[in-house]
Formats: sequence, structure tokens, C-alpha cells
Amino acid sequence: MTGPVDLQIFAELNAVLGRGESAAITIAANRHWMIAKDELGRARREVYERVGRDRLINTPGLILSCVCTGALTVADADGSITVQLAVGYKRGGGCDLHHGLRQG
Repeated sequence: MTGPVDLQIFAELNAVLGRGESAAITIAANRHWMIAKDELGRARREVYERVGRDRLINTPGLILSCVCTGALTVADADGSITVQLAVGYKRGGGCDLHHGLRQG
């Protein structure tokens, strides 16, 4: 982030969010990139407003995308989901990887 627009957006976000979240949202917004976030609340509202709902992906969606593009195998992805569930990841009722692949 070096341009004045980047720095202005970062400053606005940094007043209400952490530095890492502020930087990620600023970069995604100005470069028209996807952003991966699972948090709810203010951070998600800022992503919706500045980046767009269609460019936000959560952890299960990111894992599914990696399997669909060949970056992860189904076995590796299932292991990732198992780890998430073991540490208490509960958003959206979990992720059915095999169902997601059938839908894709």
C-alpha cells in the first residue's frame, strides 16, 4: 500500500479494525481481489461495503475451491475440515465437501 487512496482507506479502517484486517480489506478493494475471512461483525460489513459480497470467501468455500482447482486433494481437504471441526469451527453448520463437489 503506497498510493494515497490505499493509505486513506487503510486509515479509515484502522480506526475501527486491526492493522492486518485493515490492510487486507484495503488491498482486496483496490486490486479487485477476493478476500478470505470468517469473522462476523464490523469486519464483514466493511468487506461487503468496500470489496463486495461476491468477492468474500469463507474457510470451507476456500477449501472447496482449492479442491476444485486441484490445489488440494479431497483427502487433504477432508483432513483440513477435520482439524477445523476439532478446534470448534461451527459457522454455517459445517462443510460437506463431497456434496460441494457434486454441486460444482
